[in-house]
Amino acid sequence: MRSFRYRTATLLGPWRESAEAAVQDAIRAKQARRDEEGGGWHWVVPGAIEEGQGAPLIVSGKRDSNPSPRRRQSA
Repeated sequence: MRSFRYRTATLLGPWRESAEAAVQDAIRAKQARRDEEGGGWHWVVPGAIEEGQGAPLIVSGKRDSNPSPRRRQSA
């Protein structure tokens, strides 16, 4: 199962089931915003949507990253 999250220099979002859900997390965290036209979005700070394989790991009550997430840059 593929998982997605946003990553910026200062924040890391939770793993989600879709890239769009990860984008919504980034927007709520004020790391990204929707374009004025509403059709797209862009980063407020440099960031990426990471893609990982498998379910998110939970270690000591905290979500842990997958060993080798792939990064997808979005404009």
